[in-house]
Amino acid sequence: MANLTTHADKTLHLAGIGVKHSIAPLMHNFIAKSLGLPWTFHSTECPTLDDVIDLVRTPSTAGLVVTMPYKNAIMPRLDHLDELATVIGACNNVHRDPGDGTKLIGMNTDWLGIRGCLLERGAETTRPQEGNNTVPTLLVGAGGASRAAVYALSVHLHCPTVYLLNRDDREVEDLIYDVKKIQPTPTIIHIKSVEQASNLSSPYYVVGTVPDFPPKSDSELAVAAVLEHFLARPSPPGVFLGGAGWRRRLQDSS
Repeated sequence: MANLTTHADKTLHLAGIGVKHSIAPLMHNFIAKSLGLPWTFHSTECPTLDDVIDLVRTPSTAGLVVTMPYKNAIMPRLDHLDELATVIGACNNVHRDPGDGTKLIGMNTDWLGIRGCLLERGAETTRPQEGNNTVPTLLVGAGGASRAAVYALSVHLHCPTVYLLNRDDREVEDLIYDVKKIQPTPTIIHIKSVEQASNLSSPYYVVGTVPDFPPKSDSELAVAAVLEHFLARPSPPGVFLGGAGWRRRLQDSS
């Protein structure tokens, strides 16, 4: 994320809302210590986007891991975006320009993590292959991370048809608009009911990009019902990617 040749005391931050539970500081501080780097990684609550910008502009800050709800909103506030961040439409990684430390560069590395995690599971003989791209995938959520998921699933995992579950129609419209930059452009199908889902084939990959809070509103309960419908089919999805809370809920519902 930052220039490895810079050995001054620096801080790195996971910046967003609801980040205090993250294990990222434990992991990254271990890595920094192992490499002999005088850097400290923090989970830093940022109630507003201005707080994120103030944090990354602090001279002691080497870079940020940006999380919800700022992966889209931060992009216009940066000095430069790499090609993939522009194509994907979201930024999760901010670092200083090695040639000019006053300039901030935004990148997207979420897609690499999503692709890598999905390829760790599932049999190579059963997963979708290049040239056989008729198998759909299922995505839960339409925020910043979902854009990286669409890119990884459609371009690298050969699933150009994406079923989308999301409680907010406007977010879905924004996602569909943003992913037009991906070539070939994936097909997004917004599923709103179990009845609609029952007429669709089963997805191979399921990726969750929303917090693991229990559903409460009618729209959240509808999303949960459709997800459970797909997971309860006689031929369930091949690979599921979600957080620890997702796994707990799945176990509780089984």
